[in-house]
Amino acid sequence: MEKLLRVLITGGGTQWLDFMRRPGASKIIDSVIIPYSAEASEQFLGYKPQSFCSIETTVSYYQQLSKGSDKCEPLVVNCSLATDRIKRGTDRVFVAFRGQMHSITLKRNTRENQEWLVATFIDAIVNDKGEVFKDPFIGGFVESYTCNSIQ
Repeated sequence: MEKLLRVLITGGGTQWLDFMRRPGASKIIDSVIIPYSAEASEQFLGYKPQSFCSIETTVSYYQQLSKGSDKCEPLVVNCSLATDRIKRGTDRVFVAFRGQMHSITLKRNTRENQEWLVATFIDAIVNDKGEVFKDPFIGGFVESYTCNSIQ
């Protein structure tokens, strides 16, 4: 990887950051931002989004994260995973990286399993291992997957 990653994760997906405990992680990661609460997200974005977990909001995070440094590559992970509250939508993951928006809708599962899946997806996207989505085991947890350019 040529550039260091500047990472923003909105809560779900933080299991992927476990690799930071290994030697050499500072050669991959520049910084990590975790705007977990609604207030922290609004402060980072500069506005209150209509939906905190959407393609539009993920693009806004990506654009904000892209400002200020040419030496870093932005990586945004925005999730709505299993919770103890009543959900208004699907369990979903948006990953913005290298000008691409990866949209993943998950089948209902435990939060623990979803965290593992999100970490697996992030690793596959960052390391350009797209074949992970074709794996029958992992595919069994995925309702849909799309990848499009960020406009």
